[in-house]
Amino acid sequence: MPSTPTPNRDRFAERWTARAAAVVVILAAALLLGTAAADAATVGVLADDSRNPFNNVVPNFDLFGIQFKAAWQKLLAGVWGLGFVVTAFSAVRAVVSLARAKRGGYGVAVAEQTEDAKWAGIAFGGLTMLGVLVGGIVAIFPSH
Repeated sequence: MPSTPTPNRDRFAERWTARAAAVVVILAAALLLGTAAADAATVGVLADDSRNPFNNVVPNFDLFGIQFKAAWQKLLAGVWGLGFVVTAFSAVRAVVSLARAKRGGYGVAVAEQTEDAKWAGIAFGGLTMLGVLVGGIVAIFPSH
């Protein structure tokens, strides 16, 4: 017997559709911006005569000394590691709640906990790929 859509299932589908559309829009924008930057660099359309005060300025932490440079890198590494711990606990909690909901036969709770488990996995994967993503953005938008 086919199941009829419930309001919760409809909201679940709408949220996932909206999230998928947002991801597609972001990826398309990044692709277009990356292509436009590459085209501008190859054609030589970069406006050297513009009055942009940030032309040829690159971020550099050497001005503040080695202690500052080492401190912010340690802080970044610590926060990044803490992010792994938080997302790992979130994933474990979501999977345990999902198993409990399945065992109890709660259909709505299963859908919600499945979504939580998926987002915990996506967050953990995003943290894992963070270095590569930042490196890719820096490569797409070079400083000079």
